[in-house]
Amino acid sequence: MSQSSPSEGGYGEAKRLVSLGKIEDAWETVKDMEPDDDGLHEYLRETHKHFLAFKEDINDIDGYKQTKSGHLKMWYRHRKGQPVHNVRFETELDTFPSHLVSIAREFDLIKKWDWMGKGFVKDTAVIAGMRNFELDAIARLWMPWPMKNRQVLLHACGVDRLDEEGKMYILFKTTHEDDIKKRLSSTDVSQDIRDRAEGLLATYAADSRKYQDTLVELSGIEITPIQQDKLYVRMTLHADPRLSIAAPLVEFFLKIFFPFAFKLIVKQLYKLKKPNSPYHERIAMRPYLYDVIEKRTAEFLGGVQDGSK
Repeated sequence: MSQSSPSEGGYGEAKRLVSLGKIEDAWETVKDMEPDDDGLHEYLRETHKHFLAFKEDINDIDGYKQTKSGHLKMWYRHRKGQPVHNVRFETELDTFPSHLVSIAREFDLIKKWDWMGKGFVKDTAVIAGMRNFELDAIARLWMPWPMKNRQVLLHACGVDRLDEEGKMYILFKTTHEDDIKKRLSSTDVSQDIRDRAEGLLATYAADSRKYQDTLVELSGIEITPIQQDKLYVRMTLHADPRLSIAAPLVEFFLKIFFPFAFKLIVKQLYKLKKPNSPYHERIAMRPYLYDVIEKRTAEFLGGVQDGSK
């Protein structure tokens, strides 16, 4: 197949689709074109690859054992000799999709939750949101002596597949400072965003020796709207916490921590039903994200009801 040049207009349409979370459609638009100078072709190719890998992963139950049943179902897997621990969740949530997405997108607010006296989560911050459905963020977690506190740099993006599959996705994995700077170099990124992100990266790099990096392999969340305010959610998390302790102890910790974290998420989603939640201000600030999500969900559910989906 002959290749088109970036100047023929396909990249403009791809950028529009990316701004709506239609990552797969954007990739289909440019996959046969020559790579552009802004790195969009490379970004879409990698995200497409990650998306396909996550779709396989979310349905891979081989080797997992169920550790929790009930409203929140949880499974755990650890393969002998491997540093990565695998956790799966499934649950139904009485919430709007925009509210659930805000918990992830407004990442800096997580440090203000009631984490056992607010001591466990030392810091969470958004480094940059270069595109509407994209995010780079950092989290720093307390660990008891003599272990070092942990930190993780994360890259996340949203994928809208409501028309094709009736689902939305959030993909996330560890990223690195050089990767963030590469994304910041795009001409679509404003100088204000670039300066703020580079300043935050420099600030966190200054005391990074105090922290042990945690690795998060490709993980994600699958969101299936049932009603406008009811969702079925599946999630996988694959992480190497860099802990020199036996796997059963890690499993024991995860079995306690994740249900606790889930309760905090549900608590925040409940608060979002009231007007005084700090998330409402953020949601109002980003209509290009949250209004789009609610509109797309309403369109999808309307199509389900009239039989067109």
